[in-house]
Amino acid sequence: MIEICPRRGLRAALVAGLAGGSLAFTDAVHADFTDAVVVRYQVEATESDGTTVSVTVEDLYLLTDDPKDVDLNIYDVVLPASGQVPYFQSQTGPGWLPTNLGGPFDTSALRFADSFVTIGGFAFGTTAPPQEPGAGGSSALDPFFGGNDVAYPIDRAGWFNSSPPNLQGIAGQTPAGLGVLIGRFAYDGDFTIVGTTLSATWNQGIGTPGAQAGFTVREFIDCNGNIVEDAAEIANPKISPYAGATQWSGKTGNGHWYAFIDQELDHASAVAWAAERGGYLATFSEPGEKDFVLSLTEPFCCGNYVGGHQLTPGLEPAGSWVWDTGEHWTGVDWATGEPNDESLLTGGTEEFLVMYTFASEFGRFNDINGDQLRRFIVEWDDAADCNDNGVLDSCEIIEGSETDRNGNRVPDSCEALIVPDAFATIQSAVDAVPDGGLILVRPGVYEEHVDFGFGSATRQFVLASTDGAETTIIEGSADVDESVLLVRANFDSRTRIEGFTIRGGEQGHANAGFDQGGGIFMANNSISLWNCRFLSNEAPFGGNLYAFGFSGDIRGCLFSGGRALVDAGNVMLHGSEAVLADCQLGGGTAINDAGGLKVVNGFVDVLECVITANSAQTGGGVLYAETPGQATELNFVGSTVRLNSADFGGGFWSSPNGDGPNLGTSIVCDNTPDNFFGPYTDLGDNEICVCVGDLNLDGRVDGTDIGLFLAYAGSDCEPGSNCPGDLNGDGQISGADLGIMLGNWGECD
Repeated sequence: MIEICPRRGLRAALVAGLAGGSLAFTDAVHADFTDAVVVRYQVEATESDGTTVSVTVEDLYLLTDDPKDVDLNIYDVVLPASGQVPYFQSQTGPGWLPTNLGGPFDTSALRFADSFVTIGGFAFGTTAPPQEPGAGGSSALDPFFGGNDVAYPIDRAGWFNSSPPNLQGIAGQTPAGLGVLIGRFAYDGDFTIVGTTLSATWNQGIGTPGAQAGFTVREFIDCNGNIVEDAAEIANPKISPYAGATQWSGKTGNGHWYAFIDQELDHASAVAWAAERGGYLATFSEPGEKDFVLSLTEPFCCGNYVGGHQLTPGLEPAGSWVWDTGEHWTGVDWATGEPNDESLLTGGTEEFLVMYTFASEFGRFNDINGDQLRRFIVEWDDAADCNDNGVLDSCEIIEGSETDRNGNRVPDSCEALIVPDAFATIQSAVDAVPDGGLILVRPGVYEEHVDFGFGSATRQFVLASTDGAETTIIEGSADVDESVLLVRANFDSRTRIEGFTIRGGEQGHANAGFDQGGGIFMANNSISLWNCRFLSNEAPFGGNLYAFGFSGDIRGCLFSGGRALVDAGNVMLHGSEAVLADCQLGGGTAINDAGGLKVVNGFVDVLECVITANSAQTGGGVLYAETPGQATELNFVGSTVRLNSADFGGGFWSSPNGDGPNLGTSIVCDNTPDNFFGPYTDLGDNEICVCVGDLNLDGRVDGTDIGLFLAYAGSDCEPGSNCPGDLNGDGQISGADLGIMLGNWGECD
């Protein structure tokens, strides 16, 4: 006997008949399938012929409130227009029914990228249930499906379990909660089956009452994989994103969650593990944060990966450390003798951070190679959704659908001041931006001079373009006697300028009686300046850039065509502790010193830069001026100085009475009339085209040079002057210099 609810008709009768028994529907069903959802993810897999398959997958689930519920069939399926696409079918398993024959047919494309419909029969407890041999084996298409070879299920399509006694459609734990997989839809373009309508029949096994209901498919969004929808976490911030995580709550807490993960992975795998669960390797930028995390564990061996790394290039071991999230780096408590990585010069690779948890160094840090297997600490943000889209903000930042340029864990779209949308000028946005805020500038030419004013502990911000320097231009005016960009004291690394072209500066900022920095003037701050282009700006000192007392980071910038009426056509760093990395300095001119770069005292790292086609009277490419008795250091590593020109020191000039720069893995060649004047320390692996003793620059050391030397011999060099006979840089022309000349006798290499 078959009892059918009057409006269920042929579909339910078909299922009951195939079961060989009765299917009784009642009004008193105690458990039900309650929802139909898709879980969406990306798959890259390989076909049997080696072809790579990259598809978006939507797995379709029925969800229930009882683990005894058993799905019997799906019917009256109507896909929306967005779901009517030619779905991917694997070469070894064509058709809409699960068909994995094993052996050579068992490919990753079939297991994870093949489209099919099923009534359960797949593994539970995994985000992407594999189509293994035998999976979904008793699933069948009903007469309304349209055939096994259709591009997509036609309107009113359905499928069913052809052997209900096997309970293939029983509920289990899925990525969306308690339920059963009923289909996989994979396509290499834009699509979604969200909005699909369908109906289902279910019971709790043979002889139990059955039920039917209709559903509209929605997307189940659970970015951290804790099988709780993001919307529920947003509504209740006390829901843990991970079973082993603890929240830092209370008046001093930040609401974030932390967990020590007792797995040993390499760094990349640890980062991926955290990201797949909506988290990231823990950072420690807030007071009390490290102490709270340490309170979650007893001392144990050994180091745990956390979220810090070195910017590349960086002069290791202590330079250029940042938090992965972009939060403010104020340093860490390094363990005894750490960081101790080898120098960039010798291929040091300890560029990641671990925190020790063994007793003698509990809570201290070490630099480490990312290939080493270590436990790790994961942090999850509080459950915020600033744009009200039902997705956790932290997940959007991690997956890249949102940016967080200022490192405050808030998507930029929720807080940025947009120029020109909300503010007509960059200056008006700078005047209005709150502490820790962000200004985003759309492409265009902005004719203005921008004054950041003075920074403070409560005035730091990021100024960035949306589309990069080539299309976002700040144009100075000849009518304004000021630098195009002016950044004064007390800004720290929380402040950054990124992605602009700066041009049209013709004067610079008046400082100590001199105009300095036609393009940008920076004094007594430590901002970051990234991926900018400074083109043909002019000033007496530092045509494109002048920095005094600057301890920041300049990376990925182009300085071109700067003009100095006195010194430093492109860049001048005076009394600064700065990093100049991955930059190009070209076509700069100066009346006196340094067409390309002038460094006056300070502690400066020049890393992987190219300095070419600059000209000046002295030090065409680079001039390094040291004040006697003042601590100073210039590290010049992985960089190239070529095709520059000057009256002397065409490539590189350093103070004869100083120690000179430290040069490593660098090239100083093809400059006119000479490549290097003055002392330097050779750190190895350099190509420095210097022929010491070739005073007349004819490519050989011979009697003519001896004659020139004797004309200079016995005299002292004037401080800072060109003293060609002083070959050892000791400020005197003596027999020691003659010995060097004789030792280099003959043709230059």
